Amino acid sequence: PAAAHAAGGAQVVKAPAPKTIDYDKLTQEATDFLSKYIRINTTNPPGNEMEAAAFLKEKFLSEGIPATTWEPEPGRGIVVARLRGIGEKKKALIVLSHMDVVPAVASEWKVPPFSGEVKDGYVWGRGSLDDKGPGVIALMSILAIKRAGILLNRDIIFVATGDEEEGGKIGAGWFTEHEKDIFSDAGYLITEGGGIA
Repeated sequence: PAAAHAAGGAQVVKAPAPKTIDYDKLTQEATDFLSKYIRINTTNPPGNEMEAAAFLKEKFLSEGIPATTWEPEPGRGIVVARLRGIGEKKKALIVLSHMDVVPAVASEWKVPPFSGEVKDGYVWGRGSLDDKGPGVIALMSILAIKRAGILLNRDIIFVATGDEEEGGKIGAGWFTEHEKDIFSDAGYLITEGGGIA
């Protein structure tokens, strides 16, 4: 039934069942998106992540998910998007990735490092593993949850920073110093491996 009566006569409306996720279609969309993302050269130094931040922001906005970018220094970028839960006031979950990549010597690659070429079942390019690929997995997971109508008991905050490959001062360091209100309700964080302060 769509509705039932609760104690005191209040009417409780049951949420619709989530839609089925087409994982093949989602995989193809993620593959195409990652290929385009890799083509944005964010080699650090100098980083130049702002173009990548705008690219990610636009994807979230096109899906109706609020997103914002910051430019801590000229050309350096940060992007944050938030998928709202049902308002249970539970601690938010942050999924964190970084947009910058280490330098690539083209002669050492089987394909051009910023081609985003799809070959032999893989997306090739600098950042496909560290850390653009994991960032796209987080982004597509958030989109899949929203599209399916899955109701979460907490917010999910997507954060992609720059400057991780050079210590993070202009990326995560700047963000945690200047935008504390954005993540003040967070209690959990998922990111790539390694030590995290």
